[in-house]
Amino acid sequence: MKRLFAAILLLCALTASAQIAPYDRQTWGETDIIGTSRYVAMAGAMAAVGGDASAASDNPAGLGLYRRDELMITLEHQIDKPSLGGLTGKFSCAQASWNFCFLNDRMTGVVANNIMLNYRRVKNFNRQYTVPLRAMDYSQTDVMAMKTDGLPEIDLEGDRAWYDSEVGWLSKIGFEGYLIDPDSTGTNLWMPANAGAVEGALGVRESGSVDEFSVSWGLNVSNKWYLGLELGARSLTYLKTTSYEEFFAGGNSYYLDSYVSASGVGFLSKIGLLYRPTRFLRFGAAFHAPVPMAITVHNYADLASNNGARYTVKSPDNSHSPSGFAQPLKAVAGMAFQIGQYGLVSLEYDYRHDLDKRVLDTHLMKVGLEGVVANNWFINVGYALKMRTLEHGKWADPIHQLDYNSVRMDTEFANLMNAHYISGGVSFRHKYVVAGLAYQCCLKKENIRFHELETAAVGLNTTTHRIVLSLSWRR
Repeated sequence: MKRLFAAILLLCALTASAQIAPYDRQTWGETDIIGTSRYVAMAGAMAAVGGDASAASDNPAGLGLYRRDELMITLEHQIDKPSLGGLTGKFSCAQASWNFCFLNDRMTGVVANNIMLNYRRVKNFNRQYTVPLRAMDYSQTDVMAMKTDGLPEIDLEGDRAWYDSEVGWLSKIGFEGYLIDPDSTGTNLWMPANAGAVEGALGVRESGSVDEFSVSWGLNVSNKWYLGLELGARSLTYLKTTSYEEFFAGGNSYYLDSYVSASGVGFLSKIGLLYRPTRFLRFGAAFHAPVPMAITVHNYADLASNNGARYTVKSPDNSHSPSGFAQPLKAVAGMAFQIGQYGLVSLEYDYRHDLDKRVLDTHLMKVGLEGVVANNWFINVGYALKMRTLEHGKWADPIHQLDYNSVRMDTEFANLMNAHYISGGVSFRHKYVVAGLAYQCCLKKENIRFHELETAAVGLNTTTHRIVLSLSWRR
């Protein structure tokens, strides 16, 4: 029985390794500045401000600043325009929450307890882009040949090869399409069937989201110390379709269409602290533990090659595999200055670290301002900068490699270089009703590569417009 259990664990580990690529961890682990209108308008710089449902999700201690019950919903419309693609739009519910405040009639000790039920969208996958024909130093068929890892030809023959854990599907589909040949030396080395100049083109479409469902608790001690805890679930849905084509100098060509979908759920936990030494100054900090997720990945591809003759190959489409990974941990620190009755200034720094060393850390700096323009009327503006780790004074731009036995056939990947968020908004806050409207513009720069042997990247700039409306009722 112990041996059977160990074998099952080993099989799951191999499946997970084959299904989740390094760039999946980077893509699925990213979050965005999404939430209430006030939160978006201040570029998310609210870790030391609190009193807001989305801010309380970043720093649960901010929940302790609530003094009444509140029911809130936020709707948003997101528009994405890549520099190499078409316009896409998505309407969604960005946030919904219900806060229950238990207020004590005292100024010292436990002043208030708050419990919040919260839904929040933290990422939208909503983009399509096309990289037109470009000359390349290496073909994707070089990757197909390399990933055989010295397998003899007999191991790639027949349908059984699709289910052999030692055979990568990229090599198998290239073999069936006559795109790779065994080396004549008999050393089990493989070479691309076509040599010379090669041009490639790429089209990608992504959709899906990452959502959080949680219960939060916030404690107010003497209106000076605020503690918070959030527990819940994070869900992922993701779909990517990729169209890849190459044209060789001799007139041969091939088309590879791949499909990847993923869905899963994980457990999230966050703790936070907020300290107000004076009426005009606040400090906040929070820690988000890594989110372990159970993921089911579905992957298949179709290939059509013109390599002296025409060949069509379809991979199996039943590669539903349970896999697992942990989304990054996150550390948050911030401070806020109250400017009398005129408003406030808030600063925040977020650090994200993936447990997989192949995925670079992310740094996010935020600044937000709030001003009082009239009774019950407020304006907010904000700016945030997201960037990857620097290496030798330059933006880090790693090459992501597929495992030799991976079932994945989508070889392209995108590295985030930096993203700028510019935002503003206006809100009306009454004793019982709050309404807010915000706009955010995100300018994101990424480097796209067709496959891991291509050192020269294609720059992709994506402009995202987000319009946010929040409505709430208090009592």
